[in-house]
Parts: sequence; structure tokens; C-alpha cells
Amino acid sequence: MWAIYRETGIFLSACRHGLIWWICDMVLSGELAKYPLAIVNEALDAFGDKVGLGYDIGCSFTETIAKSSISEKAKAKGLRLVVPAFHGYAHKRLCQLSFHPLYAGGFGIEDLETAERIFSSFNGLANVTRYASRFHRHQSIDLYAQQHDDDKYQELCMYSP
Repeated sequence: MWAIYRETGIFLSACRHGLIWWICDMVLSGELAKYPLAIVNEALDAFGDKVGLGYDIGCSFTETIAKSSISEKAKAKGLRLVVPAFHGYAHKRLCQLSFHPLYAGGFGIEDLETAERIFSSFNGLANVTRYASRFHRHQSIDLYAQQHDDDKYQELCMYSP
């Protein structure tokens, strides 16, 4: 009976424009390194060299990548991890100097908090999917994510200088 509660959340990756790249279920374990490692591996394959990513624990996750099976690929492709701006202020000063986007080159004025904004927009979906079957939960999340991306894509097209 309790098997319906195997999923403990979702893990996602998105671009700075708010478009969702990848989304997956976190199953039984909570937020372990396997989810961001899988997404980093996909990003390295999809985007090529000099990939820059923000992750709440980007400082310690850099060490995790160095000890993982994707370490050589990450080095060869010049992967750069930083801590998103809001989360960065909770880290120690030495960590901020190395991993805060204000001090790390190549990130411009981006705050890298896109995932937090997406999760905030997904909050309304929790009540609808709480007791849904796995299929209907996935279906609802997929439809919501598609609509979210459609809205973000439309916002990109509305920019006029």
C-alpha cells in the first residue's frame, strides 16, 4: 500500500531563461548525488565545452564530481560549478570567493536561482498530485512543465528593446 509514496520529490535542471532541460523523480532516497551527477553528465553531452552550472551545494559537489565516473569528462569539457547567488551568501567567505557567480567569471549578472523559481511555481501542483497514481502524477507534472516552458518561451519572444 505504501509503495505509492516511493517518490520523494523531483530533481530538475533549467536554463537561465526558465526552460526546463531535464526533470526526474527522486525515489526513496531523497536528494542524493546520483541525480545531479546524471544531469551534469547529460549537460556535458548536450552542450559541449565550457558548461557552467549553478547548484545549491556547487562547492562540495565539485569534489563529488572529481571522485565520480564523469570526472575526466568534466575536466576535459571545462565544467564550472557555482553556488546560486542567494544560496551563496549562506556559505563561508572562502567558498563565496571561489563559487559565487559574482566572483566566478562567465556568469554575468545571472543569479542562477531559476530552479527555485520553477519549484515555487510548481507548489500549486502538490495538492493535485499528492494522492494520484504514479502515472497521473507524472502526467500532471509533464503537462505542467510543458505549459511552464510554453509560457517562458512566449515571454522570450515578447522582449522588445
